[in-house]
Amino acid sequence: MKRVPAVLVAAGLSLSAACQPSGESALGQRPTAYPAVGESSIATSGPAARRALIAAAEGAAEAVLGYDYRTLDQDAAQTRSLLTPAFRRSYNNFVGRLRVSAEKQHARASATVVDAAIIGSTATRASVLVFVDQSLSTSAGRRDTGSSAVLTLDSRHGRWLLASLETGAPKQPVVDARPPARAALAAAAAVADAYADLSWQHPTADIERVLSLSSGEFRAAYNAAAPELIRRTTESRTTQQGSVIAAGLDVLRADRAQVLVGLTGSTQIGEGQPSSHAVRLVVTLERRDGSWLATALRVVPTPDG
Repeated sequence: MKRVPAVLVAAGLSLSAACQPSGESALGQRPTAYPAVGESSIATSGPAARRALIAAAEGAAEAVLGYDYRTLDQDAAQTRSLLTPAFRRSYNNFVGRLRVSAEKQHARASATVVDAAIIGSTATRASVLVFVDQSLSTSAGRRDTGSSAVLTLDSRHGRWLLASLETGAPKQPVVDARPPARAALAAAAAVADAYADLSWQHPTADIERVLSLSSGEFRAAYNAAAPELIRRTTESRTTQQGSVIAAGLDVLRADRAQVLVGLTGSTQIGEGQPSSHAVRLVVTLERRDGSWLATALRVVPTPDG
């Protein structure tokens, strides 16, 4: 597997979203403005309610994605209590398919949620974005990976139960209906989409798009790194492509927001074969003159680098 040039990794550019300075992306036409739409939701309006939802999502994700060939039946029995009846049937089928190969390979898998944020919620249903580190051990060795997943949970008798788990872009996510939250989520997704986009064919345009969506120290640092990024990208003929899976709101105050964004994509260096990656970003935004702009961006590393 070819590696991304070190300067790109250092700048956090380990994926791209769409290799064109304008056009279509995972979010559709890349936006320049973020309309405030929707109506308020009260499902997770308080800190305690949000913590309960996040805790349920984290526990369910770790349970579903983890198993041990020696205790598979006991583990599965505990996990079923965290699932809706419909998803329980899918999980039972998964366990049935897993059993033979897990016992043959002495397979053990663990999953740890390293961060989570709410995409949106109603009184009875919610979507949560989680960043997950996974470890798979078999008789052949061990492999550590990192990824993002979108969990849909249903509220049943006062409990949040897992209704689906998707590692790609969700088909029908519950989106935050509050106008300020919707605007912040859209802005963060657009920043991530731009930040992960860098092609040797038009690096200046790609970098300018990031700068147009940012402000403060992040904009200054990114602008300072631009000449070296352009040189390295052009010399290595690197093209990075990817798409946004989902964005979840971690913090929202009057004029500040922190958003988790998960992406998938690939990197191609020269004529080499593309290599797949997961990218997990924490984007901090501030609202200035009515627009949400990125003031900080942090890459959440994956165990496989």
